[in-house]
Amino acid sequence: MNDVHLSSAPTHRDGSRSGNASDPLVIVSAGDFDAVLRQHRKDTTFHLHPGIYETRGAWAFDQYDFCSLGDGCGLVGVGGSAQTTLRLAHDCECKVATNRGQVAAQKFEMIIAGSRSGRAEKIRVEGLTLDARGGQHAGGAALPTVALHVFASRSTLKDLHVVGIDGQWQGANEGFGILVNNCGDASVKPGGHTIESCRVECLSGAYVTGLYCGVTNPQPNTQVAPSTVHDCHVVAPWAVHSKHAHAAFAANTSTTFTSCSGEGFDRFFFCDTGSIDSIVLKDCRGFFGYCAIDLPGPVGPGNPILHRQNFQVRDCSFTAVHPHADHVILLNAQDGSEGSKTFPVHNISIQGCTVTSDNPGVAFYAVSVKAARTSGVRVSGCTLPANHKLGVWPPTPASSVAVV
Repeated sequence: MNDVHLSSAPTHRDGSRSGNASDPLVIVSAGDFDAVLRQHRKDTTFHLHPGIYETRGAWAFDQYDFCSLGDGCGLVGVGGSAQTTLRLAHDCECKVATNRGQVAAQKFEMIIAGSRSGRAEKIRVEGLTLDARGGQHAGGAALPTVALHVFASRSTLKDLHVVGIDGQWQGANEGFGILVNNCGDASVKPGGHTIESCRVECLSGAYVTGLYCGVTNPQPNTQVAPSTVHDCHVVAPWAVHSKHAHAAFAANTSTTFTSCSGEGFDRFFFCDTGSIDSIVLKDCRGFFGYCAIDLPGPVGPGNPILHRQNFQVRDCSFTAVHPHADHVILLNAQDGSEGSKTFPVHNISIQGCTVTSDNPGVAFYAVSVKAARTSGVRVSGCTLPANHKLGVWPPTPASSVAVV
């Protein structure tokens, strides 16, 4: 593992620039910062000394499949409140290189780490403020933003403060604060991520998901290493007289969330993309405007879903606030199909949770299930609003859903 030290402080600008801790490389511009990342593509930790740094974004790394941080590499600041800030430059790259030539970017990706097409593991990003607000001014128009997008296994993301995440409902152009996917090499065992002590701040009413640990099972019977998300908090200002920001958290496979919170979103947890298996939420707290746990998902050519199963919620608290519809829901699960393209909805349980609503005049569904192949959906030992209802819609077997 190589270590490269960077500094944006004026006191270091007359040094020999050896890149060690006492004589760091001097970073004056986004061009300087991006150039260093291009020079070291594997097994390198970049140590950012206190200060403000800029990048022109992932689209400026077209020669590396748009991955600004390579396999086994890390970006490490000193932590704390904005002591080390990496921000998207106002002159960030607004064009994406394709086989059809340069095309206008549809969103700004600030940092893409790992490999979209090859092997990547052990990405480390820690102790930084990631400021994506530059994307709201670049190119003459605001675009959705992704602050950190990881394509790798066994990554460590800690002590991150992400700000300025935007997304557009028109065209379903979603923004993300932290987005984790598998790398492009299907032979690499997916998962194994550790995400801790991160805070993501999104724009009010935006089509955004704060933190998505999107580990999927790329092939049948592929093992997925467990991932953990601990002490992470996602916030957005509540919208006024309109729908709120989209979702605080999302995940697909073998991921446990503990001591996390979300506020300012229509949904605390949401996933309509890919299969869901072995998800745990424990000791979490969510304030939601529409649905606490939302698991829809129509099967389509670009969205093969095998199942929604083994989803457990334990000892959490959820509060429905500022609803803008005529009802709110604790758990929604649907197979999204009317014909033969259905999938199992199995073993989904919410236990020992405290659930309240600040508007008793709005209908409250403890569950809303519409799936032909449903079994083992259960809400038990929870404190629920007095006016709660049970929504079991055809063709769901009535005996497969229970609130006790």
